Amino acid sequence: LLGRGNRASVYQATPQGGGQSVSVRVFDPELTAEPTFASRFEQHARKLKAVRHPHLVAVIDHDQQDGRAFLV
Repeated sequence: LLGRGNRASVYQATPQGGGQSVSVRVFDPELTAEPTFASRFEQHARKLKAVRHPHLVAVIDHDQQDGRAFLV
C-alpha cells in the first residue's frame, strides 16, 4: 500500500515473472456500485490512456474485477 484517499487506494505491484514496478489505483467497492460508475470509469480510463506527457504518470491499463475497478 502506497497511499489511501477518499475513494481509492494505491498499491505498488510487480508483474508476475518480473518487470518494472507499477502503481495500481483500486477504487472502493462502494464507488463501483454506483449506477453510473461503470460508464464514467470506462470513458475516463480511455481518455487517461491517450494522454502522454513527461510530467504525468501514464495509465497503461484499466479493468474491473470482483466488483472493483482499477487503473494501472
